[in-house]
Amino acid sequence: MPDPLELTTEPNAESQQLASERSSESPEAAAGNDDEDEIDRPAENPSVQRCIDAWVRTYDKAKAAGEEDIAAWEAGRKAYLRNLPPLAGFENISDFIACVTYLQCDDSIDYNKAVELLASAKVALALVRHQARLAPRRGPGRPRKSPQPAGEEK
Repeated sequence: MPDPLELTTEPNAESQQLASERSSESPEAAAGNDDEDEIDRPAENPSVQRCIDAWVRTYDKAKAAGEEDIAAWEAGRKAYLRNLPPLAGFENISDFIACVTYLQCDDSIDYNKAVELLASAKVALALVRHQARLAPRRGPGRPRKSPQPAGEEK
């Protein structure tokens, strides 16, 4: 696969900096940049990061208490699920979907459980959209005056 930096037509300052960093890396350092750096990188979504932090805290606490790996992992997964954002409001639903998708990509959740959670998010999203349609819409300016019946005057 071609290097993405080579595909740009005009090099900008950022791409030149990335290219210089890449060329200054030794092959040994480049070989060490595999999955370990990806695991330590914080999530871009704060809700996903909050769920990950809950998983790590609970897992570490369970391991410190002497539980086996499987039991500690399961306790961490349950803590992750307890910290999912509530299904209320568009932003929370989007964050909920991001958190569940993260679990799916990490193979940390059963497929059927993920389908159930995403179906719940789908229903909540439909409700939010329906509520938005029902909300009274006000146009710009003052509200219209109600028409006066003929024959009645103020």
